[in-house]
Amino acid sequence: MMGREELWSRIEWQSARGGRVVWLSGDDGVGTSSLIAQAISAWQQSGHCVLFADLSSMSDSAEPERTVLLRLLGPHVGQARSTVSLWRRLEQVLSTTGPEIRVILDRIELARGPGRSVVATIRHLVTRCRATLIVVSPRNESARSRILSSWADMEIGATESYGRLERVA
Repeated sequence: MMGREELWSRIEWQSARGGRVVWLSGDDGVGTSSLIAQAISAWQQSGHCVLFADLSSMSDSAEPERTVLLRLLGPHVGQARSTVSLWRRLEQVLSTTGPEIRVILDRIELARGPGRSVVATIRHLVTRCRATLIVVSPRNESARSRILSSWADMEIGATESYGRLERVA
C-alpha cells in the first residue's frame, strides 16, 4: 500500500520516461477522479499540455469518434471539423508537443464497438509521439482489462486513502 504522494511520484516517473501508458484501475468511488484532477492541475501548472476526454459521452453521440476527438483536443482543435481532419490535428499536436503532453482517457470501459478502435488508435499515436497516456477504467474479467494489462507500463489500483501499485514494466 502506498500514499497519494507515492502514487503521484510513480505516475510522474512513468510520464517523464515518455511513450508510456499508465492504467488507473480503481473502481468508481475510490478516489480515482480526485487523483486525475490533481494530476491535471499539477501538469498544467508545470507547463504540460493536457488533453482529456471522458468516453462516457461516446454512447450518447451519433458520431462517437468525432465527439471524443473534439473533447480530447478541446482548445487545440483549431480549424479541424471533419473526423479525418481531427485525427490529423491530434497527430500534429502530439508530434509537436511530444513528451510534454499528457493524454487522459476516462471511463474507457464505456467505449463500445467503434470506441475501442478509437482508444487503440489514440494509444498508438500517443506512444509513437513519446507522450504519456493515462487510461482510467476498473479492472475486471473482461477482454478490455486483459488488453489494458498488456498495454500498461504501470497499473495503479487506487482506493480512497491509499493505492496499490499493481504492476510496473
